Amino acid sequence: MKKSMMLLSMLMITLSLMSCESDTENITYTSLDFIETHPNYDNYYQIFIRSFADSDGDGIGDLKGIEDNLAYIQTFGATAIWLTPFHPSNSYHGYGVTNYYDVHEDFGTLDDLRSLVNAASDMGIDIMMDLVINHSSDQHPWYKDAVGNPSSPYHEYYYFNGNTNAYSSFVGGLVDFDPTNEAFKAEVKNMLDFYVDLGIQKFRLDAAKHFFDKPGLTGIDINAGLYILEFNAYLKNNYGEDTFIVSEVFDYSDVRYPSYLIGSDSVFDFFGMLHILNKVGLQSSRSYFVSILDRFYQDMEVAKPGYIDSIFLSNHDVDRLTARITNAYARKQAVRAMLLLPGNPFVYYGEELDMIGVRKEGVEVSGYGTAYDEFRRTAFLWGDDRETSWFPDTQNVDIPDVFEQMNDETSMYHVYHTFLQMRLEYPALMFGDFTPYEHNDYNIQGYYRTFTENDYTQTVLIIHNIDNEPYMIQPIDGATIVYGQYNMTAYDTLVLLIDEAL
Repeated sequence: MKKSMMLLSMLMITLSLMSCESDTENITYTSLDFIETHPNYDNYYQIFIRSFADSDGDGIGDLKGIEDNLAYIQTFGATAIWLTPFHPSNSYHGYGVTNYYDVHEDFGTLDDLRSLVNAASDMGIDIMMDLVINHSSDQHPWYKDAVGNPSSPYHEYYYFNGNTNAYSSFVGGLVDFDPTNEAFKAEVKNMLDFYVDLGIQKFRLDAAKHFFDKPGLTGIDINAGLYILEFNAYLKNNYGEDTFIVSEVFDYSDVRYPSYLIGSDSVFDFFGMLHILNKVGLQSSRSYFVSILDRFYQDMEVAKPGYIDSIFLSNHDVDRLTARITNAYARKQAVRAMLLLPGNPFVYYGEELDMIGVRKEGVEVSGYGTAYDEFRRTAFLWGDDRETSWFPDTQNVDIPDVFEQMNDETSMYHVYHTFLQMRLEYPALMFGDFTPYEHNDYNIQGYYRTFTENDYTQTVLIIHNIDNEPYMIQPIDGATIVYGQYNMTAYDTLVLLIDEAL
């Protein structure tokens, strides 16, 4: 109940800031009226902790910096935050964990984490943590005790497979755990207990497709799904249905996803990301945009009835959107398309500012050293002393900061803000299903989103003009324009409230 009340307060404050053309007088209910019966639907904001907000002047983002800026995240329209790893680590990105039960000193303390979780909860914002259980750092005390010591209680945690050193799915001193080992699985359950007790009930499983992708193991996908199921069943049996696991299956083909849905509540939709980039952002085979999505959603529903998709356009492992869709109008339409599709959208911090971020291969950076993915993970543009300085960012020196963009109604910030708020306002956009529009053609691609609960039904029609020429949509009797206009411009979107009934 607290989450719905807090989010309702947020919605009332922020709706007045929306810049879309809308007529909301006829709205009977908002999404927040149904959040208690759909607790695993959220608008996510992904934060790379080291780069988001510095609270103590050391140039490094930290947990207190996130807590101090929860009002920004709430007003933006996010209802949940995905935190990249906060554990002690000998890697700047945090995925080489050296202690699963503590916080990196750069980011704060366990008390700071607890304070953030509680403060976010008070504002109706959930926290999702990165759970890195495919591998640890080779500097983890478990591994240092296990190497060359078969009698160590931690030797069986790792996948040695007869070798001197444990198998590594990734370079950089990351050594893999043994997913078949009962002692390690018990350790993972201890981790889950520890963080649920701290107030975190949502987990992102890093590198899930590598769990069983090791020499000598079979059934890579099926066994990974069953492995995840053991942890998800443990969560739900002990802590309820509000717990949630989304698995990272970094594969642009969706054929592997159903196996992981044996145990996962959701998987990150790399297929959908690429589909939006190609069909909407680059206008490649655009006439298939909706039909391919329709097939995808049907397949996922068969694999996981009630499936909640995890759609995104960028994250810390891929180049930012500005590099992949260079046409600014098409880029904004791709963002609108992502935010109007079913499931939970994940917005990578800084994308709302149209930040630049392109991986480079081993470039020497003055004052830092050799850099690779760091270029995708640079400082959020606060324009003040909150801005981090751990990595010298030369890509975004000319990009307006967040406050400039908040005051510019043509900015990318307002695209994200408008449609995240629209999802909170319209239940069909937050929870609804997906049905293709009957008049789709080469340029016009549309779909209905319908939500029904008890005696309440709402239907919204979304139409995208995926073309560089204007297009006139025939007006629909009784429909209310939520966003856009029937006389659509190039790369335009029209959102219509078709029906709402008790």
